[in-house]
Amino acid sequence: MEFRLGDVNGWKEDVCCVVVMLCAVSGKTPQEIAKVLQQAAAECGDTISEDLRRDYNIKHWLQAVKTLGGEYTISLDLVQVPYEQRPTIDSYLGSHTSGQLEVVYCDDPKCKDSHVFATEAGQIVDTYTAGRKVTKHPVPADYAGFHVKGVFLLSAS
Repeated sequence: MEFRLGDVNGWKEDVCCVVVMLCAVSGKTPQEIAKVLQQAAAECGDTISEDLRRDYNIKHWLQAVKTLGGEYTISLDLVQVPYEQRPTIDSYLGSHTSGQLEVVYCDDPKCKDSHVFATEAGQIVDTYTAGRKVTKHPVPADYAGFHVKGVFLLSAS
């Protein structure tokens, strides 16, 4: 399977960022990705339903990349960097991207939430783009608190 950034096939308004990211890089629908995530969780020794959720574990979605026939490498690891010193989504997209297919993992300790999206060659697909591939532009205000925690490069295995 080829991994490339594209519009989400079968976009639904209530789909979470993990599902949007996996759909955007694989071309699969949200329902197909829900099944892939269920299989990936099982491969990690966990049991989840195939219902779409909002709380996927990072180990499940990274395993889902492998389940889909892909590989990932960590290109930026900021886990040990204090939140305030990590780039915001906008500052990362403005200066740090590789141009390759990337999955950008972010968090916001104030709202105790995380966020993930896919980007490639100046394009982004995210929940706030309604699953559409668009030229990067400033994130909406409700995403401003997310700072980059890690970046993964994706490729076919």
